[in-house]
Amino acid sequence: MVNNYTWNLDTTYIKHSGVKGMHWYQRRYQNEDGSLTPAGRIRYQKSLIKADRLQTKSAKHRNRAIQYDKTAAQYKEKALKNKSHFLQTDLSIGWTNHLEKKSAQYWVKKTRMNDLSNRESNKSQNIINNLKDKYGEANISDFDESTVALAKKYGI
Repeated sequence: MVNNYTWNLDTTYIKHSGVKGMHWYQRRYQNEDGSLTPAGRIRYQKSLIKADRLQTKSAKHRNRAIQYDKTAAQYKEKALKNKSHFLQTDLSIGWTNHLEKKSAQYWVKKTRMNDLSNRESNKSQNIINNLKDKYGEANISDFDESTVALAKKYGI
């Protein structure tokens, strides 16, 4: 944590460099009664939209990983058929190696997509958990319909 306090030995005051325009004991995103300020509503809505986008991207990457897995399996199957049905000439060995290489490439792509999907899903879940921790059961009736729908979708 960075020390934002500066001691000036010539005078008798402490200088604090915080958020510009912010006053002491003034709440920025949430009022004392738990309701959200206008800035808090905007922040809440942006966080929900970001979480939803991450969930959508995660689902797309998961689907792409499934496609890559199927393609890798097809290449692997072709390579095995090639090994069993053809004489092992230089040409067929080269083709088999090519098919096995393609299978491995798609397997690597599948693994990357799964990792990316998991990362995005975790980020989205962290955003939702942070919203629940910060605002709890905030009164979301002041928001537009799309934000209310997103909040209900994620159980906030």
